[in-house]
Amino acid sequence: LLSLLGGNEIAICAGISILAGLGDVLPPSAINARFAAQVVGDVALGRVILRCLPFVGLAAAGGMALILR
Repeated sequence: LLSLLGGNEIAICAGISILAGLGDVLPPSAINARFAAQVVGDVALGRVILRCLPFVGLAAAGGMALILR
């Protein structure tokens, strides 16, 4: 956050928070994906992660847009 002080600090912090949260969806930990697989009763974790990827990309684009604006 300190290296990006030229912009809106609140928006930059929000963007960094969005990007940090995406680590829970992607392997190797994939905590959120494992929980989602258990909730829907699906045993194939890879299938759940593949279904989440478009939304992960959208969240990553939104986070980067907040940081770079």
